Amino acid sequence: MFGKYYQPFSEGLIAHPEDCHGDVGPPTGMDIDVGNGQLAVSVGRRDIRQGVVSLRLVFNVAYDWVPDGSFYRRPQERAGKSTLSIRPAEFAAYGAEPTMPLKITPNEIREVNRGTGVNRPLPPEIQLRAVKSINQGDRWFVLYFEVELKGAKEFSVVVPPFTIDEIASSGRTIKFIEKNGWWIEPMNC
Repeated sequence: MFGKYYQPFSEGLIAHPEDCHGDVGPPTGMDIDVGNGQLAVSVGRRDIRQGVVSLRLVFNVAYDWVPDGSFYRRPQERAGKSTLSIRPAEFAAYGAEPTMPLKITPNEIREVNRGTGVNRPLPPEIQLRAVKSINQGDRWFVLYFEVELKGAKEFSVVVPPFTIDEIASSGRTIKFIEKNGWWIEPMNC
């Protein structure tokens, strides 16, 4: 498949593909691991509209990939639960230079519980508890923001300070650069 995507860059983090559990596709995702939680940041390829992109932050229990046979691997969670405290109203965005502010709007939050999702408005401040449990099922969250690009081919998002499992993170600036490329997109992972 050929198309446009936004590749993230941030000091100390590595961009990775998001399709098929991070095995294929262009490098569009970036994970911030703190404590037992993980905040995955990306601009969805399918969410690119004229002049507006959808920034997604997925909060879940952190996991590591472990071998499971010759060709397979599976996720192994680091814990059964993790809690995130963050202020969506404090996110900021700018173009190629910090002097070029862009409008970023907290849109909605999707709570996924046992495979079923419910959307609701994204409040200015929120505390979320992700769970991985055989008995209770899985629960994770997706936070959506809209960024108006004003023609920018690259932009940066400032993630405000947050805590995961009572461990403070000072926040982070993530730069996204528009790219075009070819990639394989399997029909079934």
